Amino acid sequence: MKTSPPDKTARALTQIEALVLLAVFVMSAVIFLRVLAILKPPRKPIYCINNLKCISFAFRVWASEYSDRFPMQVLLADGGTMELVPSGNVFPHFQAMSNELSIPKLLVCPQDRERSPATNFTSDFNDTRISYFVGVDAEPGRPEMFLTGDRNITVGRVQLPHGLTALGTNSAAGWSRKIHKYRGHVALCDGSVNAVDNQGLRKLLAQSGVTNRLAIP
Repeated sequence: MKTSPPDKTARALTQIEALVLLAVFVMSAVIFLRVLAILKPPRKPIYCINNLKCISFAFRVWASEYSDRFPMQVLLADGGTMELVPSGNVFPHFQAMSNELSIPKLLVCPQDRERSPATNFTSDFNDTRISYFVGVDAEPGRPEMFLTGDRNITVGRVQLPHGLTALGTNSAAGWSRKIHKYRGHVALCDGSVNAVDNQGLRKLLAQSGVTNRLAIP
């Protein structure tokens, strides 16, 4: 019985060829993972940080047109909200900056399941449409004061109620589980946004060197 002669064209891959194929496979995998990362939506805390950066920028733009003062230091007659500070309401301070903020959606954290964005800055706008507090004594010239941040702040593990609350430099402040699960974000007057846990929040209060009065929505 005749047997077919071996095919002289068939041969095993050389070591160099195998390495080339492996390199091509690795590069393809890297490219695929990068594309996947681009297509995958960012984590929600990133959206919250971006919101606060935009809000902080809006405060600074507004202040640049009002002799370096935030709405809370400007009279109502001049376009500010100074007389409304004692009410403890938050929405008037953001309402005064509606042109700088552009859209109310910026004022709600995507992880705040109890709040939904307003559709406008007038008839549909109030504190229940806001996720972020306002530091009513914040001034552009005091960079470490609290300007705005997540509303789920606690003192002695008790959620701060709607209205004005004064936090001293040694307050037993922290975060509740709601929104960011015992973490939160604080935007300072210097434009920075800090993602911190309970200890980090107390450290920021101590570094501010002053009592921070917060209007909680």
